[in-house]
Amino acid sequence: GLPSGGSPQSFCGGAHTISELTPSITGPSILWYNAATSGTILTGTDPVVTGTHYYATQSTTYPGKVCESNVLDVLVVITGFNGDGIVPIGAQTIPISTNGIPVTVNEVVAPTSRVWMYSTNSGGPYTNNTGITASSYIPNFPTPGTYYVVCQSTFSLGCTITSGELVITVNNTAPNNPVLGATCTGAVVFSVGNTKADINWAASIGTVVPDGYAVFVTAGATAPVGPLLNSNTYIANSNYSLASTATPASLGKCVYIGTGLSTSVTSFTSGSTYSFKVYAFKGSTYTGWSTGSGGSTKANVVLAVPNVSGLANTSGNASSVASWTNPSNTSPYCWDEILVVANAGPVVFTPTGVGTAYTANSFYTTSNQVVYKGTGNF
Repeated sequence: GLPSGGSPQSFCGGAHTISELTPSITGPSILWYNAATSGTILTGTDPVVTGTHYYATQSTTYPGKVCESNVLDVLVVITGFNGDGIVPIGAQTIPISTNGIPVTVNEVVAPTSRVWMYSTNSGGPYTNNTGITASSYIPNFPTPGTYYVVCQSTFSLGCTITSGELVITVNNTAPNNPVLGATCTGAVVFSVGNTKADINWAASIGTVVPDGYAVFVTAGATAPVGPLLNSNTYIANSNYSLASTATPASLGKCVYIGTGLSTSVTSFTSGSTYSFKVYAFKGSTYTGWSTGSGGSTKANVVLAVPNVSGLANTSGNASSVASWTNPSNTSPYCWDEILVVANAGPVVFTPTGVGTAYTANSFYTTSNQVVYKGTGNF
């Protein structure tokens, strides 16, 4: 005959061994195998796996011989979840009040009940009931934070099993992009000189009012790019040479963070190339950032003041008439006035400070004299 025992034999989730099967391995002459024929004898400490068949026999001793019974085929079912239980289990980052990627609970057998729960602490306790009892769940939270979502399923054996955690990071909703200036006059000027940049931008417009703006600058033709961290991570310095490299380094340096719509950045290297980007943000933590696309970026900008061209001179007995072609006054290469310097011999003159501090005198009296200051071309 067969050993006494039923199939399938079910257990609550967790680790289980051969010693828990019926008939007990400690019973008289009971042997458990991993195959119906030519199997390996198992010990009581060998683990059992859900969905796997195990085979028991009982031996009877007669004078001069031992007879082994036919095998009892037992299917093991461990109620609970396959793997972590939630598919897909990968972490998600979503804005507030926005649907995330749907997930499904992967149970070994159908439970008698289930509910999706969450905590704001990893490991629980999971005291927040979503009210959702279906096998699928769509993350959606109305406030920023980190949420640890689990499915708790109760099975017919009376056990309640908790799945692995699905980590959901909920950020503030991102504002729309601000737009960097593109003119040499007005409220949204974008102008560069030899070592300085005057940066203005138009405010982000939309239903989400930003808490502030951040400006990043990279050395070279590649524009700053994230991903960005929380806004309270960044410390700005408008002196480019002293500013620290941001995290990630692909953002370059943060030269401004605040609520304004303009900044002046100094200590660039004259003649070098830089790229600029302004972001709008919402929240100091769980920050929602604008995408930084479109008009938020100025890439491949060479820091230099434009020069006149075609300088010509017509001399008289005691006078001279100079003429030239003014450069285009187009952002980012903006200019206010032209200085003309005269000297008896080669001009040795390096302008410094603010151009408005110079006074022109067309009556030549001294070497390297400013004889013209204005916007004309003669």
